Parts: sequence; structure tokens; C-alpha cells
Amino acid sequence: MENSEDGKQYIIWFLWKLDKSGSEILYEMEKVYGSKCPGKSMVYKWIDRFNDGYSTVDDNPRPGPPKTWSNQENDKILTEQLGMSRVLSRWVPKLLSESQRIERVCVCRQLLRISKKEPRFFDPLVTGDETWLHFYDPKTSLQTSQWKRRHEATPIRPRAVASAGKRMATIFWDTKGIIMIDLLPNKVTINTEYYVQVLKKLREAIKSKRRGKLSSHVLL
Repeated sequence: MENSEDGKQYIIWFLWKLDKSGSEILYEMEKVYGSKCPGKSMVYKWIDRFNDGYSTVDDNPRPGPPKTWSNQENDKILTEQLGMSRVLSRWVPKLLSESQRIERVCVCRQLLRISKKEPRFFDPLVTGDETWLHFYDPKTSLQTSQWKRRHEATPIRPRAVASAGKRMATIFWDTKGIIMIDLLPNKVTINTEYYVQVLKKLREAIKSKRRGKLSSHVLL
């Protein structure tokens, strides 16, 4: 098998079913095949086909009976013999380390204690953040589902980030909700001059949506 290209797409399919990324699949195959490992373009070609619902693991028509896989037969093996079940991954904004999770919980608890002592503590606050809005076609529920054993926790995955296109968004909000969203125009860089204009627009948005807030007090 090491001297033939035949069969490597089955390995790609198997690792893809385990929810491995393209780079992870390539890494695992390089450990086994070394210099005979299929190229990156071949690996991603098959991943794209599987994501599109491609139902055969053969590349081109070949003589003899077709080598296809049966969903029903595979499902029976996984459920009855291996005791596995198919579940949907739980979306999370990003994957955090244990120390990061502990730190965030501690900060949140501290802020809760402050808010209980001073119920209006957060009222003057207006905060903001920047994020990239990526353009991509999200996978269907079936495409994001995966197999797990009964004793295993439901898998999680960070939100997908694609490179088809993106826009920078600057979002400002307070305790009542979002006040303003500013989308950075194409081919424009955020600098001091641009941000000054954003803050001016924010001031007008606060005046319009949070009447009386500017005169009372605002902490940005």
C-alpha cells in the first residue's frame, strides 16, 4: 500500500470522520507515509469532496466493481459493535486553556460581587471591541456531527474562520445592549485619525440611543 496511491483517500476519509482538520490529517499521514505521503492539494481535494457530501471514496472510474462505502453498514458497526453515537459538536467562541478558564471565572465572580454591592456600578460603562467578520458558508448540522462513545463528553469546536473575505467591525455597547457597529471600509486602515471619527460617531450614537447618559457620566 505504501507504494501505491490507492487507498490513501480511505485514510483521509477516516481521519475526516474523526473531525481532524486538513493540517492534522496531513500531519498524521506524513508520520506514516513519509516522503510517499500524498500532497497537500490531494488531501484538501478529498476533504472538500467529503464536505460536499461525496458518497464514494474512489477518485476516477476504474475497472471492476466500484469501491464505495455504505452509511447504513458503517452506522451499524459504530452503534452496535463499538457502542458509539452520533452527536453535534457544541460551538464555542474559542478554545481556552484550563488556566484561562479559571481566570475568567474568577474575574466574573469578582464583578458579580461588585454589582451586588453597587447595582448601578456598570451603568456609566461603555465598552468596545474589534472583530473580523468572515464570509463563509457554514457547514450543515450533518457535516459538523461526529461519533463519540457513551462515556465521552460532547465534543466542542471553535467557530469556523474562513478566508473567502472579511471586514473589520468595531462594536460598542453598554449594559442595555449594542450602541453602535462601525464597519471598516475596504482598503482602509485603522489609525488615529480614523478612530477619532469613530469616537465622534459613537458620541452621536450615545446621544441618540442613550439620552441623558453623556450628561450623567460615561466611562469608555
